[in-house]
Amino acid sequence: MKAVTTNIGGNNHLLALTAEAMFEIEEKHGSVSNLFEKLEVEGKESFLIISETVELLAEHAELARRHLGHSPKDTIKAETVRALTQPKDTPNLVDAIARAITRGFGKDIERDEADVDIVLSELEEKKTQ
Repeated sequence: MKAVTTNIGGNNHLLALTAEAMFEIEEKHGSVSNLFEKLEVEGKESFLIISETVELLAEHAELARRHLGHSPKDTIKAETVRALTQPKDTPNLVDAIARAITRGFGKDIERDEADVDIVLSELEEKKTQ
């Protein structure tokens, strides 16, 4: 399972597109393409969608971690994203959403240092403890 890391309020959060997350996006927005169209528009509605999508992708990354046998961690909520995000940070969140979705579909994109293999990150974390 590939995930993307994004920093919100000084904390790193994993985002991942699972099949279930994709179906939730399609149910709410009609399609993943429609989601991206909504994210391109600036304004409050777009910001609400960004925060909700970050919450959804963070929740599914965490569920994947747990199903792989890792200890549970709290996930970020949309209201926390909204409280901690400055206007200058919004494009970074949209980029993280796009990278997580692209990874979820298995598209060949250049590996970014913010891309994370959930299993490897957990092993590295255990080594440092």
